[in-house]
Amino acid sequence: MTRKICVSFVIFPLLILSGCATSKGGVGNSAAVDAPAAQQAPPSTSVAAEGSASGSAISPSTLRDGIITKLDTIYFAFDSHLLSEAGRKSLQDIAPVLSVDPQIKLTIAGHCDERGSNSYNLSLGDKRASAIRNYLLSLGVAAERLETVSFGEERPADPGYDEAAWAKNRRGEFLPAN
Repeated sequence: MTRKICVSFVIFPLLILSGCATSKGGVGNSAAVDAPAAQQAPPSTSVAAEGSASGSAISPSTLRDGIITKLDTIYFAFDSHLLSEAGRKSLQDIAPVLSVDPQIKLTIAGHCDERGSNSYNLSLGDKRASAIRNYLLSLGVAAERLETVSFGEERPADPGYDEAAWAKNRRGEFLPAN
């Protein structure tokens, strides 16, 4: 009897752990970590489709939100809405990610640092969001998938009062479209 209990204590956790590993992709997860973001989305979508039969589905909107939160923030120079070379490179990397799922719709939010009037910063934030949108349009992303909004100085990424904080606040970021 004691032997059966000992064997049960050894086998049961192994079954539990092996079951957990296969439900999350097991060995396939390590390959997905090394793959580019554009290649990660299709396996996630198939996992969601398989999971829906078992009742533990990941909703498509959750997957889209996960992709959107992985997109780079685009930073701007002081008093400028022109895309930097690094910003253009990030957007060139983002465009293929968006082509993976045509249901992804984005709101591009333009932000500014606190210097300048509210109306000026709202206008500059709008120009920043539009610059990002226009560049993505030139890369082939459909116009109906991209919205813009300006938050001006109202939602700082860093509330500090120095150049480093202001640089973090001069940005364009991606949000799920409503």
